[in-house]
Amino acid sequence: MKKKCVIDASILDTEGIVKRLENCQEKVVITSTTRTELEQFQNTAQDYLGKVATIILTIAVKNPEKFESVQIDESVGIPDDCIVNYCAINKEDVYLLTADKVMTLKARSFGVETEYLPKIGNENGIIQSLRIFRKVGNSFFLSDFGMENVSIELISDGKVYTNGIRKINVGDDILIAKKTKNGYINLRDYHIIKEANEENSKIRWSRSICSDCPEEDLEEIPDIYASFIRKML
Repeated sequence: MKKKCVIDASILDTEGIVKRLENCQEKVVITSTTRTELEQFQNTAQDYLGKVATIILTIAVKNPEKFESVQIDESVGIPDDCIVNYCAINKEDVYLLTADKVMTLKARSFGVETEYLPKIGNENGIIQSLRIFRKVGNSFFLSDFGMENVSIELISDGKVYTNGIRKINVGDDILIAKKTKNGYINLRDYHIIKEANEENSKIRWSRSICSDCPEEDLEEIPDIYASFIRKML
């Protein structure tokens, strides 16, 4: 009998994940922990990850014969540890599909068969409508650089801005980092392609990072993003 596939939310920004799950020959297990994470992405992330989370939840609801929702022990530690614990208990029957390096190593240390998926990368080109600008005349401005659990940086003409009222120009980059309730930081780099409120940017780079990740994890990502995350932390 084929092992069931246990997923975690880190797979949202991996290449072709929706098609992979749709065509999966074995049953896909969505734990209560992952279900909560997907719901949070669906409700709070107005970008690529939010869309993928919504699609996966919809597919799971419409295909109960292929997707199994299970309640797991959520008292053993951070969300990743809860999923790994479930996989370890059921390692004869399941394997883990994840894009989290630390989670991969933890699971394998318990003898859990684990498949690691690489993240999409630095250029995914998803067009977005970033609606955080204020229009004055024919120009657009950014003035809100910080909200609860959100940090924003504007990179324009090689300079970094974190406050004030700043005009938005084509070619600017806006970094937005959001802290989630499940202990992650979702970081997106929006590259401005049009001075407008609709379809004004492309995602240049995206990553979800555990808020208590070790320093070596930050060393694996570009310096400008690692610096932004360190300041937020």
